[in-house]
Amino acid sequence: MLFAGSDTGSAGEILRPESANKSAESGRITLIDVRSPREWRQTVIPHSGRAITIHNPNGVSAFVKQILQAVNGDKSCPVALICAAGVRSARTLRILE
Repeated sequence: MLFAGSDTGSAGEILRPESANKSAESGRITLIDVRSPREWRQTVIPHSGRAITIHNPNGVSAFVKQILQAVNGDKSCPVALICAAGVRSARTLRILE
């Protein structure tokens, strides 16, 4: 899980699942699961997370639009990203930066 910034961390910080979940439940971050729908079915989406796949069939701009909707258009909103191995989270971090 890669962390894309907050009042307690910086871009690219790796968070423990418990910490990310607690921060998401308290509203300090928005937790976004960028894995595929197949992966969501296999392992479930975290209760405090939002499912927004990086594999959007309409491309990167549609993916970013979904993330912006998840944070109510607030580009300064802290976001934590989930994927299986960190590759897609890192890619998403670069896209968002």
